Amino acid sequence: MWDRFLADMDSLVGARTKYFLGSLMFKEENVTPEEELYGINTKYSVVDGQQRLTTLSLYLKALHTLTYDETSWNNFKSTFFTQNGQNTPVLSHSIIDRPAYEAVMWGNPLETYEDKRIVQAYNYLYDELSKKDNKRELLMAVYARIKFVTIILDGQDDEQQIFDTINSLGVNLTIDELMKNFLYEINDEDAYRQNWKPAFDNPEIRKFWGTDDAARKQAATDENKTITNFFYDFVRIKMWDYNGKPGFDRKVFVQKNHIFNTCKAFVEVFHANKQELANEIIEYSKLYHKYFNKKNLDVRIPMTPCIERVACIAMANVPSLTPYLLYVLKKVPDPAERNKIFGYLEKYIVRRMVCFSGDPNKNYSEFFAETLPSNSTDTYDKLTSLIEKIDETKNQRMPSDDEIRLNIHQRTYGNDDLLPRLFFYLQETANRYIPNMGGFNYFLAETMIPKKNAANVAYYPPHADDTLEQQRQTRIKTLGNYILLHQPYYPSITDEEVKKDERKKFEKEVKKHSNEKWTDKQQALVASSQNVICSNWLSTRRSWGESDIDERNRGLVEVIKQVW
Repeated sequence: MWDRFLADMDSLVGARTKYFLGSLMFKEENVTPEEELYGINTKYSVVDGQQRLTTLSLYLKALHTLTYDETSWNNFKSTFFTQNGQNTPVLSHSIIDRPAYEAVMWGNPLETYEDKRIVQAYNYLYDELSKKDNKRELLMAVYARIKFVTIILDGQDDEQQIFDTINSLGVNLTIDELMKNFLYEINDEDAYRQNWKPAFDNPEIRKFWGTDDAARKQAATDENKTITNFFYDFVRIKMWDYNGKPGFDRKVFVQKNHIFNTCKAFVEVFHANKQELANEIIEYSKLYHKYFNKKNLDVRIPMTPCIERVACIAMANVPSLTPYLLYVLKKVPDPAERNKIFGYLEKYIVRRMVCFSGDPNKNYSEFFAETLPSNSTDTYDKLTSLIEKIDETKNQRMPSDDEIRLNIHQRTYGNDDLLPRLFFYLQETANRYIPNMGGFNYFLAETMIPKKNAANVAYYPPHADDTLEQQRQTRIKTLGNYILLHQPYYPSITDEEVKKDERKKFEKEVKKHSNEKWTDKQQALVASSQNVICSNWLSTRRSWGESDIDERNRGLVEVIKQVW
């Protein structure tokens, strides 16, 4: 990148046309009384163009140092330093990079900051420019030819939306970077290093949040990164602290593309203290990292109601449940009360999973992120009362035993084993603990009568009657036709790519037997379900047909009534 910049600047010598270095976007900011005392009348935040301005200023600093004369140096100072007695660089970086950048611009010793990219860039540019014989020509050409397009926003403009639109093909600042720059001033450096940095800004934690360099290069959008999902969950919890106050705008606050502006509104509209807000974000982030880490899906969950069980549901299939789980973790201090809430939520989700089809997140998003937090649903009694009062004609109701008894024969699971796998995994882990078995990621749900295809017609011939065949195709997609399997568990394997390869091998081995005749298929399924309690009946079955599916579905009704 630095070589490309150097080459572009070299091309300006002798050029007759302007060189467009991109757009700069600024937003007007309020000048503090202290800044006014030092003669600062206008101040802008740099929404877009930080890297270009920084690189250009480092390049010019290196050139002026190498070609020093008093006149050109004064010109440089008048452009890049405040003229108010403080003599500070006009470009003020975030607290991470500010000391290193100021040291470069002031010409101070840089040994302390050698690990900083800003110093590395400056040293590289300085070394490369020192080899050139046309330094003064370069200096004159850069000042004469560089051109920017400047956009200045006022306080009413949505800078994040405009920024994302202009940079839709680039790598944007992540929401944590925007929030860090907003919440921490230069005097807050100790608070940043002690609190924010461990939560969001060290190499290991950035991998978790999806904000490390490797993750950022994989996609042009920030929309589905872990960090974005976390902040989206946070604002949908926090916003209800200001419900009913002037400036509260639910329709805007719940939009995912307004996360940053909503967080800013907490400070600028509702006058939240920046450091208190930062600390609250950090507290929620610790809960999120502990309980909603996808690595937890490798670990077997406890038998009794707890956060680990419902967090497994959220990570596996119902992420819209997450805001309310975080809300309960933060707002309910009594562990016993929390677990009662979590147990009831598990019951609610499982019963609805068995009864209702469709994307659960579309049905749950408003309920878990808005209805429950906005009603301060922070006790078991409040939760059960709210849900039990939902009219039986409404979509969010708790399914009754009669509904389960009827719908279990009609609810189909299509081509995805995820929900059957989740259901049987929750049943399995509620039975008893068996050592040397992994978590959700180590299980697989497989159909016993396979879905109709050309490879299995000989062993599972279709009905001649179309109605009977249609009924059969419904049956084989119901819960009663699935069996829970477990892949070999090697806890010593910690490499994520190796784990993925092992899962693929297991899935491939299971699928190899999918279309075999029952006697052969049964042996393969039994071998893959050893020690799985809810599948231990399989070894006694010498045949498997449609009536067996109906019988098993009836048995599962009793399981659901007993467990949930």
